Amino acid sequence: EGLLKKESICINKDLFVLGKVISILSAQNTKVSSSFNDTLSMTGSIGGVSKASKRTTFADSHVPYRDSKLTRLLRDSLGGNCCTILIACLSPFNTNESVNTLKYAASTHNIHQKLSA
Repeated sequence: EGLLKKESICINKDLFVLGKVISILSAQNTKVSSSFNDTLSMTGSIGGVSKASKRTTFADSHVPYRDSKLTRLLRDSLGGNCCTILIACLSPFNTNESVNTLKYAASTHNIHQKLSA
């Protein structure tokens, strides 16, 4: 039971940091786009980042890739020289989770990095 608890804590931390990284990257590239604002107004937060922290100079924030193993592995895919595709799995039986998945996918849509040679 203790090992399962530690594993679930690490998974939740990694997903939280991933949401934080995606929020920062999308804010940096869109300078507060309308779809991101609509998503924030519907939920109050995306990936654990509240509206209040979005209002502070979030677009100029440091991107915390090193805060988790997952974001360290995905660093090139999220902010580097890679084209990345997000596949969102939706379920007609769990509409709450499907709506949150679509909101998360909408926030990742705002990430656009300049590819360099």
